[in-house]
Amino acid sequence: MKKTKGIVMRTSPKVTVIFTEKGDFLEISTPQEPPVVGQTIEVNLNPKRIFVFHNSALMYAAAAAVFLLALSISVFSLLVIPNMAVASVSLDINKSIELLTNREGKVIKVQDVNVGSSIVDGLFIKGLDVYQAVELIVENANNQGTLNGTQNLVLASVVPINKWGIQVIDTEKLRNSIRDEMNRRNLSGSVVVGQANQKIQQEAKQQGMTVNSYLIYDRCIEKGIAVQPDTLRNDAKKALLDANVSVATLFPEESLEVRAQNEHPSNMKSNTTENHDYPDRSENQNRSPDNNPSNWSAPKASSSPPVNKPPRGTSPDLSKPSSGQVSPDNKMPESSTPQPPTNPFYNEARDYENPDEEEHDFYNNQPQSNWRQNSGEHSTWDKNASW
Repeated sequence: MKKTKGIVMRTSPKVTVIFTEKGDFLEISTPQEPPVVGQTIEVNLNPKRIFVFHNSALMYAAAAAVFLLALSISVFSLLVIPNMAVASVSLDINKSIELLTNREGKVIKVQDVNVGSSIVDGLFIKGLDVYQAVELIVENANNQGTLNGTQNLVLASVVPINKWGIQVIDTEKLRNSIRDEMNRRNLSGSVVVGQANQKIQQEAKQQGMTVNSYLIYDRCIEKGIAVQPDTLRNDAKKALLDANVSVATLFPEESLEVRAQNEHPSNMKSNTTENHDYPDRSENQNRSPDNNPSNWSAPKASSSPPVNKPPRGTSPDLSKPSSGQVSPDNKMPESSTPQPPTNPFYNEARDYENPDEEEHDFYNNQPQSNWRQNSGEHSTWDKNASW
């Protein structure tokens, strides 16, 4: 009869179970001196070995349990985690909504805070990236007329729900997404995107406010600014206007201003510098002499060739021969001989008669013989100071 040693695993007045050196479980009759659990005893091998194969079955059962556990975790990861909200975005564009996102930053649920029409009516944003979803919401709000050309106010707050939601949504990227969409729609206004927590979210619900309205209210109280809570619940933009405060003052780090293209400073600058060219010469040339008394009068007849005008500010020399007076040697005085004009802008009569003719053509095409020199014709100076 062979003997074997084993460790007592369980004992009772009638039956004792031991674990042998070979890894088998044996059930034996309890000895006259009952053993203690954990005690090593030596027994005969003649008892019935009812647990010989129990160790192998236990190993298979353990393997099956591990497999089921792994399968359960996989199913949980595939089915539960993608649909589990880890963060929310409270968005106010005159009307308020709340977007719930998963660990991938995709929208899994939309909660409408306002009763009635919503800024997400007609949109299918479930499953979209949160940044793309917000851009579509801004576009839809513009199409609905919720946003106007100027003085818009867009508020957004990111609220992590658990530890996975802390880094899911980038507030700066979300702020820039809203700004870019407003620029594409040629909208102007203020954009505020910040981060809150679940405690603020609960306090806002207790006050009957959205997260963004409650943040404005809390910041005004902190800065000692009087604001009406009732007005803030219904219209945050009006409440800020009544309190004479801007979101840029309350949230300097989380806000930015968006300007429409027609309000951009560069466009304003270009508008102020337009039409600053110098006036056209022809404007001065075509001006009637009657409108400017200081100008010399134009020649009365077109047959007379143009002559130089006396310099402005001088008067004719009456000591020189006048009409009908000739010097004893029958020669014209030198001062009466007209000189070729040096200023092409004086010929006002010609400009009236031939406005399309270039200024210099008359002088370039006139032969020198046309000028009266010692021809016996005496130039006359009339009382109107005209040749």
